Amino acid sequence: MKQQFSSPVFYKSTLALALSSLLLTGCLDSDSSSGSDSNDDPSEIAGMQEITLDATSNTDWVYLNLDTGETLELDAEAAATSTDWHLAARRMNIKLNTGASGPGSVRAALAEAQEHLYDQQGQPIEAQFQGMSANSELYLLDGPFDEPGARDWSSESITNSFGMDWASYNHGSGHYTANDQKGWVVRAASGKAYAKMRMTDLDFPTREGQGIKSFEFEFYVQQEGESEFSAAPITWQGSALSSGTLCFDFENNQEVADCSGNDWDIQLGFQGRDFFLRTNSGVSGEGQAGSFGAFAWSDQGDFTSASDVPSPQPGFAADTTSGIFTESPWYAYGIGGGHQLWPNYRVYLIDTDSSSEEAARYALQVIGYYDDAGQSGHLSLRYQSAEMNE
Repeated sequence: MKQQFSSPVFYKSTLALALSSLLLTGCLDSDSSSGSDSNDDPSEIAGMQEITLDATSNTDWVYLNLDTGETLELDAEAAATSTDWHLAARRMNIKLNTGASGPGSVRAALAEAQEHLYDQQGQPIEAQFQGMSANSELYLLDGPFDEPGARDWSSESITNSFGMDWASYNHGSGHYTANDQKGWVVRAASGKAYAKMRMTDLDFPTREGQGIKSFEFEFYVQQEGESEFSAAPITWQGSALSSGTLCFDFENNQEVADCSGNDWDIQLGFQGRDFFLRTNSGVSGEGQAGSFGAFAWSDQGDFTSASDVPSPQPGFAADTTSGIFTESPWYAYGIGGGHQLWPNYRVYLIDTDSSSEEAARYALQVIGYYDDAGQSGHLSLRYQSAEMNE
């Protein structure tokens, strides 16, 4: 069902928004006691919109068009080809329609980091959070905001436990080499075999324009029905990858020509400026693969079997997407004990179409996660057209 505002975003008339006290009740995925309260008077800001998204599903995303203020009836397949949505929410997670998360050109930047809420170790300061409310932090949306630099804008990328720990980069020479001091335990796309792996060789001189000259991975495989990793590794060697992807099936010890199906486990890619390692899982593939790590290869003896991977957490993580809302989350967790999510009222600038100078930009805050009954997954947002410094 569509959820629509009573007034379009671009109307400049003043909207009297009764911003009630934010009761942070419930726990991360269940109910709990109240987190904070405020009795501030309601405030008015011209053109501001507020919406609560029903993001209670653990599997389905709810899609929002910021221009119209409507939530859209889209399944995952339709959303993958639609540019009608700007952001999507599921539980406490938010993603943008861009990069690895969608076909759009949405981008975001952090306009107000709320750094005073955290100590030098990045831990939330309890007294700071308890002294805030949705109304007390409302002024942060007013702007005007400085224009973010090109590197401050964030898109959405695929992330996993590999990160870039498998390769080392020399900024002076622009050369990538293998980091053979890090290792991982990976699960096959079938979900039935496992391997302990590391990269042992890489020759990628990025400034020569020839792509990857050569590489090598080694895998100590634990096949279905076996209780330990093999004593001797199998190797995946490749060369001359100027652009694109290569895939390997360690369960059957073969390179796979087609990276679109379920027959591959590990993918190495170089496309544009992206250099990556992925598993056949989550947003990267249809398989049941996943990865655990990184750990120091000097400690690889601690992993004699896939059963040595801590379970259920962290377990074998599937590939997922990452962006501004994962790099700079809108919440802190467990302030003062318990399992509540506490909004930090950071302000995000959302550019709805980076390819168009005419596209709308918004300043956005997340102000709540719980409904009046304390049920989690009810994500409350407020936003308005972003005024920029000239």
